[in-house]
Amino acid sequence: MSEANAKKNSNGRTVNYRKYVGLSVIAGLIGALVMGLVMTGILAAMGMPALAMMMALGLTIGLPVSGGISTVMGGLAIHLFDGAFLGLIGAGVTIGLKRWFFVDSAKKGILVGLLAGVVLFVVFGLPVMVLSLEKAMVLAVSYYVASSSGMPITAVMPMVQQKLMAALPSIMGAFFFVHLLLGLTWGIILGAGATLFVSGTARVKQDRACPVCGMSFPTEQALMQHGRTAHQQKKEEPAGLKCPACGMSFPSQEALMAHGRSAHPAKQHEHEHFRCKACGAEFETQDELMKHGKSSHSM
Repeated sequence: MSEANAKKNSNGRTVNYRKYVGLSVIAGLIGALVMGLVMTGILAAMGMPALAMMMALGLTIGLPVSGGISTVMGGLAIHLFDGAFLGLIGAGVTIGLKRWFFVDSAKKGILVGLLAGVVLFVVFGLPVMVLSLEKAMVLAVSYYVASSSGMPITAVMPMVQQKLMAALPSIMGAFFFVHLLLGLTWGIILGAGATLFVSGTARVKQDRACPVCGMSFPTEQALMQHGRTAHQQKKEEPAGLKCPACGMSFPSQEALMAHGRSAHPAKQHEHEHFRCKACGAEFETQDELMKHGKSSHSM
């Protein structure tokens, strides 16, 4: 994982942001597909042409009503493109505000996805419905009614418009629901997928611990470098330094001195009681002082 694409999120875990953005785009695409299928089913349940919404989307980008299935496919294409684009925006927003909204689990994805669905409806869905989609829906439904009845579109449009106006609250409620569903689908897919490359392969491993001080390192090379720089001097110190008071062995002079200060503080002053009057040498016991006197001063 390159350093340019791998950073740490608010929990200290390494994240490959390139994969995160790619997964977010795919999740947005899948969410848009689910949204379209569900809206198609809702329209059919309300007694309207199932493909009217997709045709209406095609009409909003300038495709002709006479195009029939081609206009429907154009509407589907723009709908899926919008889903992928919204996934890209969602990735940018959650990365930019990662302290609160970064999606690194399915649970977090549900919460952020529902919030994204609400924001998406208010900022995008509702204005589009009011400004252009409502008129396009009248024309799309009129096309299907005229095709089945053999009447001109202009003749059926007043009746269709009246019917749609009566059903507008239900249509708006369904439109809000499918936006929530889009956000929820996007969040769950992103969160579940992010668990694989945020919590799994990219998490900093903590199993390379220094046997001397216990510090953990992400790579074997880092652990070896730490050993060379932090503990090389320790290895060169003489082993088995013994305490003259109790005989315990210690790996370093520092450890021996620390032991002496904590375990034998009184011994540091006992030497003053066994000082050689002839040469000033100090000894721990009276016997050692007497032996010194006999051997060094013929006492």
